[in-house]
Amino acid sequence: MLRWFDLVRTGKLVERVREHNPYGAPNIQEHHVLRPIPQDQIDRTSSEFAQNLEY
Repeated sequence: MLRWFDLVRTGKLVERVREHNPYGAPNIQEHHVLRPIPQDQIDRTSSEFAQNLEY
């Protein structure tokens, strides 16, 4: 799973998936560099804690 973090950090995730993953290439989009915030984490906060906008 460290590979995902490296690709996101360097801005190469979408590019590399499109070049090297024939199954993922048709589906990958720019917003996939974000991970959704789990609902239980949102529920545990006492202040406004919004979901990532792309999700």
